[in-house]
Amino acid sequence: MKKIFIAFLMSSLVLQNASAQELNPLDFKLKLGQHEFLFPYLFAQDKSPTEGYLLSVADIALLKIELDSFDEILNENLNLLKKECKVSIVRCQEDSNERWNKVNIENETLKQELKLKTQLYEAQKNKTFIYSFSSVLITGLASFAIIKAFY
Repeated sequence: MKKIFIAFLMSSLVLQNASAQELNPLDFKLKLGQHEFLFPYLFAQDKSPTEGYLLSVADIALLKIELDSFDEILNENLNLLKKECKVSIVRCQEDSNERWNKVNIENETLKQELKLKTQLYEAQKNKTFIYSFSSVLITGLASFAIIKAFY
């Protein structure tokens, strides 16, 4: 993680020369955490072995402090996010259990209603069959009696 952060820091150093000081357009300031760093650009002839940006010892110490605390901050944030995710998962599971119980109760109620309606249908079917059969029988006997009486 530190290597990624250092690579980001170095790439941002190259890109941030737009916020330069008025004295030298190549100098720039970088704010990292609560610290602000001034990066003066030194040419090869300015008592520097190479051309580029140089950090003072104090700036390096402050960078080290920031980078060392970076892991701690990330771990704290990670632990906080883990706790929030666990709470969210528990809450979702409780909601899911509650919905599951409601669905099971509704399912049992519908099964009981279906059983009752099936019983009522069977009773009504038997009654309808008996009434239909008896009315056909009575109608047949009445017709037979009427025909016998007139012929």
